[in-house]
Formats: sequence, C-alpha cells, structure tokens
Amino acid sequence: MGSTDAQANIFIRPRRFGKTLNMQMIKSFCELNYQNPGDKSYQEELFLDNGRNLAVSSNSFKNLRDNFIGEFPVIYVSFKDVEGDLFIVAPGKLLGVIYNVYNKFNFITYSTKLLNSLKNYFATALDRCINESENFYYENFLLWFKLLAGSFLAKLASMLYQEYGRHVIILIDENDVLLQKSLVAKEPYYDEMLDIIRDISSQTFKPDGDDWLYTAIVTGCLKIAHQSIFTGANNFKLNGLDDEKYAGFFGFTRSETEKLLNDCGLSTQTDAVTDWYDGYRIGNEHMFCPWIVLSFCDKALGSQHSIAPEPFWVNTSGNDIINLYLKNLVNENFT
Repeated sequence: MGSTDAQANIFIRPRRFGKTLNMQMIKSFCELNYQNPGDKSYQEELFLDNGRNLAVSSNSFKNLRDNFIGEFPVIYVSFKDVEGDLFIVAPGKLLGVIYNVYNKFNFITYSTKLLNSLKNYFATALDRCINESENFYYENFLLWFKLLAGSFLAKLASMLYQEYGRHVIILIDENDVLLQKSLVAKEPYYDEMLDIIRDISSQTFKPDGDDWLYTAIVTGCLKIAHQSIFTGANNFKLNGLDDEKYAGFFGFTRSETEKLLNDCGLSTQTDAVTDWYDGYRIGNEHMFCPWIVLSFCDKALGSQHSIAPEPFWVNTSGNDIINLYLKNLVNENFT
C-alpha cells in the first residue's frame, strides 16, 4: 500500500453535500493518462494554467503536484442507482455499473504485459455484462454474478497495477445506497445485498499477492450501513460528523460561504443566509450544504429584486429509513 494510514477512508456526510463533486475532482487531479502516462496537460489546463489562481498552483503545493497530479490509475464507481423493488432487479443494475467501469478500461485487452488468462477474464466479464443481464432467474447465473461482483474492483485494480507499475486509487461513491434501497424495497432483500457488498469490500480492501492499492475513498450518508459493510475489511478509517480531521473537506465552511456571497455581489445577504443555512456541525466547523447555498445564489443572481432565503431542500430526498423506523416503532407499541 502507499503512504496513507488506512486502505480506505470512509466519509459520512449528508445528501447534496458535494461528495460526488469531490470524488470527481480527486479523479481528475490524480488520474493517469492511460495512453500517454507522461502527459499531464489535462490536469495542467484544469488546475494550473487556467488563469483562476487556484491555491493548488502555488509553490506551497509543489510536492502535492509532483507526487499526485496525473500519477495514478483511478477507478471510480457509484452505486447510487443500484436499486429495485425485487432482488432480481438490483443485481441487474449492479451488473450495469460493473459494465460501465470495465468498458472504460477495455483497452486493457490489448495489453502486452498481462497474461492472456487475465485478458480473457476481462473480455469475458465485459461480454457477459452486456449479453446476460436478464438471466437472474437462473441460479447458476446468480452464482456467477456474485463471484464477478465480489472481485470486479480487485481484479481490475490488480491488472492496472501490473500494466502500469503504479498503485491504484479506488473511489466508491454512494456506497450505502444498495443497502438502504434493499431495506425499503417492496420485497426487502437486505441480507442478500449485504452479502454482495461485503464481498466487494473484503476483496477490495484485503488484497493478497500484489500490493496494488494506494488508497480508497468511500462516501455515503449512513454510518450504520458502512459499519455493516466493512466488518470483514482491514484497515479502514470511518470519518463521521463528529470527527475533526477532514471536517472542512466536504461542504462549504463559513468563510467559503461568505467569500462566495461576496464574489456574487450578495454580501448584504450574509446574515440571512447564515440564519437559514448554518445548520451543520462537522467536527468543530460550521458547515453549509453547497447545493443549498448555490441554489440561493443562482436564484438571487437571476432576479432583479432582492430575494429571501427559502428551504430549497424540500422534496429533494427521500425519508425511507426514517419512515421505516417510525413504522416499526408504531408496530412495536401496538403489539
């Protein structure tokens, strides 16, 4: 493993708190140019030579740039759309996620460094993801799917490590959605999905043989789900709402919010925005939901009149887990 303290850093943050944006930014900053590993022009244009004077372009971040910018194979996967009212539906959607991840790296089948057996495995998995996604009614196919799903990240990361001789960064977004949706489904399948996601985490974060993993970043909203998922994995660090180390890394800090309002010419609204939206405490930081603040700025800039803050978050997310808890609480009290 690389120089990090943990194989996986897991971040628990509320919905619409910039988790996916952060993950995409890390991917863009760190990801290798697979066709030309020495070319970092994409990152230079995006982060350094764009005239925006981003902090990362200053001399104080030279070590970060030299060691991370365009240096790693990066695998990004999001589980946000893996759901279904029945168990046979959700694995089909997970198979689609696996296909999208593998298809991005299909150039690996032309490798001159990998064993033919590995390239054949990759090509076969990609082909079956396309042609057999409707076959979950068959027990033998479900067994194959579980084997594929459990190892798909570990297998791909190992191949990328062998191909490029560089440790791999894995980014897993919305990692708890699979369990949340399985629990509130019309016919719940929590235990079945838990077996699959535990297998993914244990194989990804317990690599044997080649030491291919540099680090992983995992995001989600539910602490209890992540504790269930990572019970079989080694060396992971859970960063929740009470932890201070990375408190300001997701969402807007108060100073960032004030600067944004000032840059938008809305500094006179600072007190109102603070009164309405300063509702999060992460570690010792006062944090603002970026989606809400940006929604306010967008509406204020598009209006010829001064507008008051409003609850932009209404009807933007489900309350499935809360509703399920209240339903069970009521049932317990009347039985």
